Amino acid sequence: MIKRNTRQKKLIFSCLEHRTDHPSAGMLYEQVHQIDPGISKGTVYRVLADAANDGMILRLSFPGTDDRFDYVTEGHYHIRCRMCGRVADVSMDYLYGLEYDIHDSCGFTVEGHNMEFYGLCPDCRRKSEEA
Repeated sequence: MIKRNTRQKKLIFSCLEHRTDHPSAGMLYEQVHQIDPGISKGTVYRVLADAANDGMILRLSFPGTDDRFDYVTEGHYHIRCRMCGRVADVSMDYLYGLEYDIHDSCGFTVEGHNMEFYGLCPDCRRKSEEA
């Protein structure tokens, strides 16, 4: 099935491309809806889900929170604030080849890997120190 590149899809991707906070679908809907009040929440959620399934964007899943989305699909890692949920990129080399090492050691066919880093963002750390 050929997927069309609609005006709504272009707007959603444009908004996501310019965000570095790895928004949830709801966060992105709020931004897109301010620009185009006629766009539905279902459209935003569907476009993001389809794009993630097609590998055009990354879907970041963290336990106990809404999925977040990232326009950058090259291998990189993220860190999540355990208090406010803020998500940021981690500046470290991506461990390319790790999948091959795992396959060699246990025979699995590895399709990818996730590594979750979590802690306190600077704002939440400051608030906790003030309390």
